[in-house]
Amino acid sequence: MSLDSHTSEIDDRNDLDGPMCPSQDPPVTELPSVTEGKTLSRDAVNQETIRLYEEIGAGLLRYAMALIRDHAAAEDALQETFLRFFVFRSEGKAIDNEKAWLYRVLRNYLLDRIKAAGEKNKVDLEEIAEWADHRHNPEANHRRNEAMQEMEALLSPRELECLRLKAEGFDYTEMAQILEVQTGTIGATLARALKKIRANAGNQGTKAVK
Repeated sequence: MSLDSHTSEIDDRNDLDGPMCPSQDPPVTELPSVTEGKTLSRDAVNQETIRLYEEIGAGLLRYAMALIRDHAAAEDALQETFLRFFVFRSEGKAIDNEKAWLYRVLRNYLLDRIKAAGEKNKVDLEEIAEWADHRHNPEANHRRNEAMQEMEALLSPRELECLRLKAEGFDYTEMAQILEVQTGTIGATLARALKKIRANAGNQGTKAVK
């Protein structure tokens, strides 16, 4: 389904059902920098939604796949996230950091689904390993597989999630908004993760010398 047809679907849903009830959406006050602003036309909100979808939709989908290893569910979460963005902007609410807002809504939506389904929140280690080497050959695949195993053994889910967000280009403040923690917690988590990785690399080097 194209984003244009999806936003038309949004218009119909919004006309029939009215604004989403609080139980369906995170409270506005809990989202990063949401304020009342000038009400935009449907066409303006539609164009804004399409622009953001084109700019960061792929990154949001990668992040969704890292949280829930189901492509169809990740796609549904992506559509739901942009639906909520469309509704919020249609109601005249301004968002200072649109990217952080979208990532946080996506994360909260998926965590709610994971909790409801009784699933464990995991990070897709395979995608993390691919960042280091995108060449598709047997040697590279072997290195990726080894990296996956090492990362899984070394790092906690929160540490892995912080590394993924950092790789997506977020700064500490944005990461703290998305994960709903203090900025200092982000710094400490990343420092702990890097310390573990460096220590592991040092141990591997010592073993190679022996």
